[in-house]
Amino acid sequence: MVHRPKVKGYNPFMKGHMEFHLELSYLYLKDETKLHDLIHGSQWVTMSEKMKVGYWNVAGLLNV
Repeated sequence: MVHRPKVKGYNPFMKGHMEFHLELSYLYLKDETKLHDLIHGSQWVTMSEKMKVGYWNVAGLLNV
């Protein structure tokens, strides 16, 4: 994703927040394949343990 290199130094909340907006974009575009791959693949799998316990990161995934 284009934004990932730019947010590398951001805190866990902002990294997760950017992913949340990417998920919303896929929802809006009705791109189920990319949304599924992001949620069940790259986003959660590559998320650090610190990010996985962050309330907003978990809540963002659940909300989507």
